[in-house]
Amino acid sequence: MKTIITRYVAGFAVMITAVIGIMGCKGSDYEPHVHTYTEIWEYDEHQHWHPTKCGCTDRKDCDGHTFDGWTIIREATEEEVGIQEIDCSICDYKRINTIPKLNHIHSKGTHHNAVAGTCITNGTLEYYDCVKETCDVKLNADGYQLYSIDDGLAPANHEGTSTTWTKTATTHKETYNCCGAVKTSESVHTWNEGVVIKDATDYEKGEKTYECLECEKIVTKVIVIWYETPVDADTLQAATLNSKNVLFGVFPQTIKSSDVVVDKTDSIKMGRNTYYKGSDGEYYFEKKAEPYDSSYIYSDGTPITKTVAYFKVEPIKWKVVTTNYNGTNKVLLLAEDILTTRAVYSPFSDRNIDGKIIRANNYKYSFIHSYLNGDYYNAAFTSSAQSKIEITVIDNSAESTTDEEMTWKPARFCCDDTEDKIFILSVKEATATDYGFASIYNHEPENTRIRLPTDFAKANNIAISTSTYGSSWWLRSPAFDSTMDACYVNDDGSISQYGVVSNYKGIVPALTISLQ
Repeated sequence: MKTIITRYVAGFAVMITAVIGIMGCKGSDYEPHVHTYTEIWEYDEHQHWHPTKCGCTDRKDCDGHTFDGWTIIREATEEEVGIQEIDCSICDYKRINTIPKLNHIHSKGTHHNAVAGTCITNGTLEYYDCVKETCDVKLNADGYQLYSIDDGLAPANHEGTSTTWTKTATTHKETYNCCGAVKTSESVHTWNEGVVIKDATDYEKGEKTYECLECEKIVTKVIVIWYETPVDADTLQAATLNSKNVLFGVFPQTIKSSDVVVDKTDSIKMGRNTYYKGSDGEYYFEKKAEPYDSSYIYSDGTPITKTVAYFKVEPIKWKVVTTNYNGTNKVLLLAEDILTTRAVYSPFSDRNIDGKIIRANNYKYSFIHSYLNGDYYNAAFTSSAQSKIEITVIDNSAESTTDEEMTWKPARFCCDDTEDKIFILSVKEATATDYGFASIYNHEPENTRIRLPTDFAKANNIAISTSTYGSSWWLRSPAFDSTMDACYVNDDGSISQYGVVSNYKGIVPALTISLQ
């Protein structure tokens, strides 16, 4: 029953609605209204229709749009979208759409050569710009996209960069300014032949400049004088008979300054000695120091240790003792300083030489005699200088060994005369008043005989007095009462005798020369 009632009510409602609609479109006389329609199409985006002329909402010929095809209004490009439209074939409705931009196709434009990397900048590969100016894509030679044109660093390529030389006195090293890499590893300078800017004379050193062929470092070096001609030490002119002190020959003497660098590739040999060139232009001799006492110091205040040291080869300064040695008109020169030592004067025993018994204190066969006329002679004087040294007959008789104050003469200990170029004084000569010495030889100090050792002598085991700073030095005279002893000048200037095997006494050389 309930379902029947519901259907009845719904049907009644529909009927009421129809009646009301008829009543709204009828005239006053309640005659039924007939719709008329215009010829104009109305439409929305889905359909079109003819509307009523009476303004009713009824529609005629209502249907969906009918399209024939799209019309291109503006073609799409890579830069902007295209536009297209489509018209309904029935009504005036148009539908407008955009056409997506065209996809960009890369193609090769401007060509770029490969650029080599350097030690601090990356290189680039060969590449092409895309022909489209606003496109940043890079292409290879085959037209494929390169995601990177970076070719990295080239550590060995320093093209276009400058270099700097680091120079020392003996070496140089070249580095690149860009990255500090070494171009030329540290090596010794290669010098040119040099240019003389000041000639040396017999009395004055010269100067010569050298330029390194690689780094162009220029150094000025001293042209050393080997003092081949006697020079007056006071005037630095040619020595004469009026000279009091003479420079003649050379020998290692003063310890090397710490700021001087020795070049062992630049050397000169004199006898058995090899002299090396220093950075100051002077020459130096290498010697392992053997000091007599560990408390000794060099002239520059540095301690003398048992290590290798270098000593400057300097002119030997001589005192003019007499200009008429033994009545020969020869000038006797005596070294101003103790220049060196020998290990011993002679062996501490008698020797049999050529069937003769040779006493230990025989000067002719002593080690000092052979050294002075051999190694020392060749190490101190060039061949030119040697030609100026006189061969002197050395008096080794009993009369030469002492003065008239002796109550007896040790004739049994004397030796044959010798012909020497270099020698040492006898007791008689060292006490000669006309040579400037006091005649008293072993009773009290005599300052005229005191001699100081050079740095080189200090490094050669010489003993040094703590009061006078002098050292003892050998004489050629045998002892007064023993074949095992020889005479010497003590550090205070007095004369005494000691065993010939003493190894801490010095040598003060003497020679004769002709002067005008």
